[in-house]
Amino acid sequence: MNHHASLIEAERDTGLIWAHTYVEEELHLPLRGNPDIETIERDRYTIEDARNLTARANQSPLGNAQVFIIVCESILLEAQNALLKLFEEPAPHTHFVIILPTRKGLLPTIQSRLSYRGRLLSTPTEIPFAEKFLQTTIADRIAMLQPILKDKDRAQARAFVDALEVTIHKKGVKEHEQALSEICLVRTYLRDTSSSLKMLLEHLAIVI
Repeated sequence: MNHHASLIEAERDTGLIWAHTYVEEELHLPLRGNPDIETIERDRYTIEDARNLTARANQSPLGNAQVFIIVCESILLEAQNALLKLFEEPAPHTHFVIILPTRKGLLPTIQSRLSYRGRLLSTPTEIPFAEKFLQTTIADRIAMLQPILKDKDRAQARAFVDALEVTIHKKGVKEHEQALSEICLVRTYLRDTSSSLKMLLEHLAIVI
């Protein structure tokens, strides 16, 4: 199948960096000021969103091609079913990029219509922060977390947790198995918006 829809597992900022590079370097389309490039951001992507996308995607682009970049936390099952035909038989010169924190909630039928591009753990800018975090005392770690906690920025928190995972992986999986397990657990709870960001991040500061 000639895939016109790509899937990336990533947080918002990391995924958008990849999507913009894909548009410019693989599709060879200008990004700046291009009316044919549309970014759609949602917490939950609904069936109404899917219907609106189908209507817009069936319109002809102003230029050579059009790209729809969808950034969301999850895609509801009804929306996934509504997107099946669109992704299988897209209009000519139409491309889609789906950015999700995880693909676990996607139906096998929808995944089969997407070109999976991998999981992007974090942008390079978080890695030095994570390395410094691991080298400091617990008190200093908690102090470093204050900007994230003050802004209650879950996206930044998830990017930071991903950067921690990358950094610890480099040190050795077997030697740091418990720390990696704690990171996976915290990442899971971070997706629950009712969980305490402060408790989760300070827990990591103490146990890893």
